[in-house]
Amino acid sequence: MPIVGGYTPVPRLDAGGDGLMEIVCRAGIQVTGDGAREVHDDIIVEDHIRLFLNGEYLTALVASPDRLNDLGGAGGFVVCEGLAETVESVEVSEKDVYITAPGEKGRPA
Repeated sequence: MPIVGGYTPVPRLDAGGDGLMEIVCRAGIQVTGDGAREVHDDIIVEDHIRLFLNGEYLTALVASPDRLNDLGGAGGFVVCEGLAETVESVEVSEKDVYITAPGEKGRPA
């Protein structure tokens, strides 16, 4: 695997067994003390994903859009942030992740 700008790109990884993360090659410019040169590097495609808790907008994350089902762990985010003690469900719809936790609309118990 070629070294690009001192970095060895990571090969496509099987993430969860149901497909590969989308990786694209992009051109860029590397500037060093010796000048500037064009380089090419592999990057993982990511996008803004919105999280909703009990139907109300909570926050946004940056994630790989083709791996959103992996965000079932977003329920863990809600628990770790102290927003709920438990999570009832996590649903993914396009670029939105809906988390349901015990409590009032928008507010966990």
